[in-house]
Amino acid sequence: MEEYISMEEFCRVTGYKRQTIYNKIHRKELELGKHYTKPTRKKILFKRGPILEWLEGEFPSTPESREARDTTRGRISI
Repeated sequence: MEEYISMEEFCRVTGYKRQTIYNKIHRKELELGKHYTKPTRKKILFKRGPILEWLEGEFPSTPESREARDTTRGRISI
């Protein structure tokens, strides 16, 4: 069974603001069905596995980028 995280948790671990995430959804950087689901009209749940893969693409895993990511946005451990 797929694990999901809430918008609040996604904001907390990435450091993104809610509006930034909505913008990424609008620009199709995050795709319905692949990265997230909408169980109700107003609720968005993010799929843990695909979000982790997407985050790795957003924040490459070089030592320098990991250090910058950890200090500027918080650890990415969902």
